[in-house]
Amino acid sequence: MNVIVGEKHNMSINQLLYMQIRILTMFCDRHNISINKASKIFEENEIFSLIEYGWDGYHCGSDEIVYEDMENILKIKGVIV
Repeated sequence: MNVIVGEKHNMSINQLLYMQIRILTMFCDRHNISINKASKIFEENEIFSLIEYGWDGYHCGSDEIVYEDMENILKIKGVIV
């Protein structure tokens, strides 16, 4: 799994990575798919990067809010799981 982390934001990389993993796990659980399949979907649709990009707002909210945003983005892109 390639999780995207960078230096663009002043953040704890551990906290970002932990959030990306939590959202990925939620996606797997809710769609009953493997971590490998979910990771591929996230990579192909830049979900890991989007979580990093939105970190300033996301780290203050709940995982559910982040998850709903990522689901909406995937729906807009036409991703069917």
